[in-house]
Formats: sequence, structure tokens, C-alpha cells
Amino acid sequence: MANVPKGWQVEDYKDIELINHWKSVLRDHPEDLNLQKRTLEQYRLISRDNARTPMQWNSAPFAGFMPKDSKARPWMNLHQDFECWNVESQLHNSLSALNYWRAALMLRKEKKAVFVYGDFEMLDQENESVITYLRSAADERLRALIITNFANEDVLWRVPVEAKSIVQDGSVVLSNYHETPLLERADLIQLRPFEALVWILD
Repeated sequence: MANVPKGWQVEDYKDIELINHWKSVLRDHPEDLNLQKRTLEQYRLISRDNARTPMQWNSAPFAGFMPKDSKARPWMNLHQDFECWNVESQLHNSLSALNYWRAALMLRKEKKAVFVYGDFEMLDQENESVITYLRSAADERLRALIITNFANEDVLWRVPVEAKSIVQDGSVVLSNYHETPLLERADLIQLRPFEALVWILD
């Protein structure tokens, strides 16, 4: 779910700290319309109400949060995008964030030896776009390479020596793309925008 809509006015928020802050802005800067506008823009980014809007269950009225025959209303307004972005639509989309995180949590549960109890080693720490690390089970028979591209563009990433065997002999067990990773060579991977991969060698 996204942050609250851009069109929200102060009256739409329920966050007490925000409301009190707005009163102080109006009191101390009643003529500064530019400051007031910038403050409203900041509220949309930092308000605690971003985490408090009603859960968007489906595309029904009030996003399925209230029973169909109920005259009650949720405690605050919904984001207008609830008809597209809701749990029901995510359930049937294999690429949805919901199904991705379900798969990630299932993998963690199945491979506790490496993801819960395993050793952790950062790789390529100087890279400004790609965050990568290794996880190794205590007996070192199970190893995992996690690669995340935080850039909104393709990035050519060179596989460090410590991870080459995982890429060459292991397999991708979790990805946020349907297509397999693009290997330019055994030690060079073409990462797509915001691509995240979990490679395992067992």
C-alpha cells in the first residue's frame, strides 16, 4: 500500500502530533504560504498515518474493510487506489509483493540452517547500487548468495571470488523477476532494475 494520497488536507489526518504541529505552523507563520505548502508535502512523507490507513482487502466499498451491509465507516479515509491495490488482487498475481514475501518467508523457514543460524558475510561493500552478502550454514554444506540491485537501471555486477562457486554450481531459488538472471559470463551478472536474487548451493 502506498502513502496517503497527495490530495489529502490536514483535516484528513488523524495523527495527533501532526495536527498539533500544523497548529503551531499556522500560529507561528500565518503569512508564510510557501512554508505551509512545504509542511503539507512533508506530512505526506513522514506522517504516522501512512502506516495506519485501513487495510485494503478487496475492491468492494471501503476496500472490504467494513461489512457490506454496515453503516459504519473506517476511522480514516482510504487511498483511492484500493480498487487496484488490494490483497485479493495480490493473491492471484504470481509477481505480487504478497506472494514474493510469502515465498521469502517459506524459504527462510525451510532453510533455517543458513538464513536463521548461518554465518553472515558482506560482499562488494564499495558498490553504491548493489548490496550483496553470503550466508553459510555451520557445516558449510549449504551456502546462499543474496544479490539486490537498488538502482532503477541495469547494473553489470562482477561476482566476487567468494561467491563464484554458488553462481556456477548453485541455483536461483527466489527472484522478483520471472526470467532467470542474465549471466554475461560465469563471473558477470546483468542485474535488472530493483532485481533481488537468492542463489543457493546445497
